[in-house]
Parts: sequence; structure tokens; C-alpha cells
Amino acid sequence: MWGELMEGAEVPADARVRPTDLHLAAFRGDLNEVETLIEKKKHQINQADSEGMTPLMVAVKQGHMDVAELLLPVSDVHAIDKEEWTVMHWACEVGRLAFVKRLCKEHCELLTMKDKRGLSPLHIACWQGNEELAKILLQNKADMKALTKWGETPLHHAAFFGHVGVCRLLLEHGADPLVKDRLRRSPKSLASGKAASPELQALFREAVAAGPAASESSTASLNE
Repeated sequence: MWGELMEGAEVPADARVRPTDLHLAAFRGDLNEVETLIEKKKHQINQADSEGMTPLMVAVKQGHMDVAELLLPVSDVHAIDKEEWTVMHWACEVGRLAFVKRLCKEHCELLTMKDKRGLSPLHIACWQGNEELAKILLQNKADMKALTKWGETPLHHAAFFGHVGVCRLLLEHGADPLVKDRLRRSPKSLASGKAASPELQALFREAVAAGPAASESSTASLNE
């Protein structure tokens, strides 16, 4: 629908909320227009579109990071969309590492905010298999024990999707391979199925055999 609106098409009758001029400028990545609108239409800065997204979220989702950097200081970073995602969720979803680092530095509380399913930013990094992103979040004290509404930890997600590197990172820093979700599945059991790679299966066998003590010497490396 957004593309049609940008071309001047009529808004559908069932459209709940038309995006503002600032939403559209952020969507296009028009830095000069965004700068002008910030000054002239301040009331639009934190307005939500039909999906509950603010102009800042739109800019991040579209990858217009110069616009996002401009909007960040004047925007409500705690705003949530209809899925209860924050700008941190979106930055993790699209893998904008530098922006995630800035958010961690200036608004570390966003690391604890979950969406309506209970997903934290670390869950997103882990289901994507983004090892560098996961490392950044862990360095900034993201909670490896955070649970979704189904009782899943970030390690459950990494194991389910077969991301060996992220699983290794989490296990090295103390994630529990045997904790069970509401369906009684542990990360180890998810990594033991027929679809799991031999490397992933071996990683979890070794982690369980080594026990909790094996992670103690690794935790300090998060801050290196």
C-alpha cells in the first residue's frame, strides 16, 4: 500500500491509519525532507502508521540509517508497533550492527523488552544465526535465560534453526542446553533430530558432558 500512497493513489476505505509525511520520507530515505519535517511537523515524529510503526522504525526497517540516526534523538525509543516490536527489535531483524551498538549504549533497557510472543532482541539474533549480533547483545548483558511465551530460550531458537556458531557462543557463555520449554523440548533435544547436522549434535553432546563448569572461564571473554 505504501508504494501506491507515494504515487498519489487513493487510500483504501479500510486503511486504518494513513502514514504521515514523515513516514513516507523515512520510507524513501529522503534525509533533507525528514530534517525539514522534524522541524515543521514535530507532532508526526512519534505517530504510528497502520502497523503501529513510527517513522524511526520505518527508517530502520528500510535500511536508511542516516535517517534513523537523525530521528533517534528526537523519537520515543520505547514505542512499540502492533507486534510489540521496538526499534531495537527492528534493528536486530535487519542486522544493523552499528545502530544496535548505539541503542545498547544509549538505551540498554531495550534489551529486556519483548514482543507479544515474548521474543527479545537476542531471540531474533539467535533465530537468524547472526553470531556477531548475538555477541554484541551478550556484551551488553542481554539475558540468555529470557523466555518466550512458550518457554523458549534464545538457545532453543539457535538450536532449532541449526545455527552452530550461535549455539557455540551461547553455550560458551553459560546457556543451559537442557532447559525445557512448555512442550518439554530442550535445546539439546532440538539439536538431536534427524535434520540436525553432525556438527551441531556433537556440540551439544560435548556441552552436556562438560557440564556447567565448562562455561565459567568463557564468560569473561564477553567483554574482551
